[in-house]
Amino acid sequence: MLTAYLSIPEAENNRRGRNASDGMRRARKMGRWPRRAPMGYINLSTQEGRKIMKPKQPQADLIKWASKLLSKKRIIRWYIWR
Repeated sequence: MLTAYLSIPEAENNRRGRNASDGMRRARKMGRWPRRAPMGYINLSTQEGRKIMKPKQPQADLIKWASKLLSKKRIIRWYIWR
């Protein structure tokens, strides 16, 4: 009897964890970002309740600058020579 009492909550926790993972995977497939906004962006809600991400200044400009350098591979040379 004790085994049943202890195993039922564990099975419920496992099921909830799988459902949460599946829900986040589905959201990513639909093109949404189910987590906190990455560096340089901020999470916001529209008046209709839709969740969106917008650039956060001045961090967004720095992220864009670093991305451009990385795409041109200049940042690697800068890192080696500094």
